Amino acid sequence: MLAVQKKSAPKRKQVKRSPSELFQKKWEDIQKKKLRNEKLSDEIDQIQKKFEEEITPEQNKLTQTKKRLILHLCTFMDSKKLPLYDKGELLNSLQNITEECINESWKEDAELLDISTKLFEYSKDLNNQEEALSQDNDDDDDEMFLDNDFEQQMAVKIFRDQLGVPEDIISDEEIIQITKDPSILENYKEKIHDYFAQEQQKKNQESNTKDKEENIEQKKLLKNTSINSLYKKLAKILHPDLEIDENKKKKKNKLMSKVVTAKNENDIITLLQIYNEYSENNKFSFSDEEFNIFNSILRKQESDLNVEKFKLTKMSGFSSFLYSTFHSRSKKVIQSKFNDHIKLIQEECDSINQLHKQVRTLKGVKQFLHNNNSEEEEILEMMSLMLHEAF
Repeated sequence: MLAVQKKSAPKRKQVKRSPSELFQKKWEDIQKKKLRNEKLSDEIDQIQKKFEEEITPEQNKLTQTKKRLILHLCTFMDSKKLPLYDKGELLNSLQNITEECINESWKEDAELLDISTKLFEYSKDLNNQEEALSQDNDDDDDEMFLDNDFEQQMAVKIFRDQLGVPEDIISDEEIIQITKDPSILENYKEKIHDYFAQEQQKKNQESNTKDKEENIEQKKLLKNTSINSLYKKLAKILHPDLEIDENKKKKKNKLMSKVVTAKNENDIITLLQIYNEYSENNKFSFSDEEFNIFNSILRKQESDLNVEKFKLTKMSGFSSFLYSTFHSRSKKVIQSKFNDHIKLIQEECDSINQLHKQVRTLKGVKQFLHNNNSEEEEILEMMSLMLHEAF
C-alpha cells in the first residue's frame, strides 16, 4: 500500500499591524500586566498579614525553645569532663541550631547575635586548645593529608564551588596548602573580600550604565516626538479655566498639576494614561511617527512590569518565600497549607523540648553527640555506596 502523505497545515500569514494597532495592543497588554502585578502584590500582602497573625507567634515559640536549648548546652562547653573532640562536635551542633534560628526569624534578634558572639568565643578557645595539643604531636602526621592527586583535585573543586574564587586570586597550589593548614586562609581573607567587592562594583556599574543609556534613549525619543503637542491636547481637555462648575474646576486643577509634573519629568506613560482616560471616546489620536516612538517606550514599560513580577515571585526574600510556600487560587488550600506549616512547627517544638529533657546531664549530652555522629556516618556510608555503584 502506498503511504498516505499528510498535508501540512497551511502557515498562517502574519498580519503586519499599523503603528496605531501595535500601540493599542501594547497599551492593552500593559494595563493587564499592571492589574496582574497589583493583584499579585495584594495577594502577597494578605498572605504576609495572615502569616504574621497565625504563624509568627508559633515560630517565635519555636525560636525561644531553641534558644533555651542552646543556652543550656552552652553550659557544657565549660565542663572539664567533656573531651575536646566532643566540645568541637557540640559547638558544631550549637552553631547549626543558632543558624536555623537566625534564618527562621526573618528579623534581627539581639539575643541570637549575643549567642553567635558567645559561640565565636568558644570556637577561638577550642582552636587555641587544639593548636596547643598539635604542637605536642609529630609534624609528620600532617604530611599524610591530601597526598593523593584525586583528593587534592576534589579539595580544589569543593573550595572553588563554595567560594567561587577564580585561579588568578587563589591558585590550586595555594588551596591545597590552605586545606592542609586552614590558618593560612587568614592571609587571603582581605584579598577574597576585595575581589567580591570589585565584582559587585562592576555589576552595579553595568546596571547603572544600562539604566543611564535607557534614560538617555528615552529622552532622545521624547525630544523627537511632539510631547508638547500631547501636553497641549491635555490642556485643552483639562484646563480649569474652561470649566464653570467649581467642583469640576478643583478636580481639573489637580489633574493639570499632575500633567505638568509628568511633562517636566518626561513621564510619557502618565500623560498617555490621563489622555486615554479623558480624551473623547477614550481613543488615542497621533501620527504614525508618534505612535512608533510611543511603542518603543511601551516596550520598555512592559519589560519593567515583567521584571517586577519576577521580583515579587521568584527572587530570594520574604515575599517570594511566602508566595512560593502558601500561594493558591483556593482560600481553602491556603488555609490547609498554613495549618500544615503550623503543625510542623509545633512538632519541631515538641521535639526540641524532648531533646532538652534528654541533655540535662553530661551523660545525656554525650549520648546526643554520639547519636548525631551515628546519623552522619550513615549518611556518609550511603553516599559512599552511591558513588561506588555509579563508578
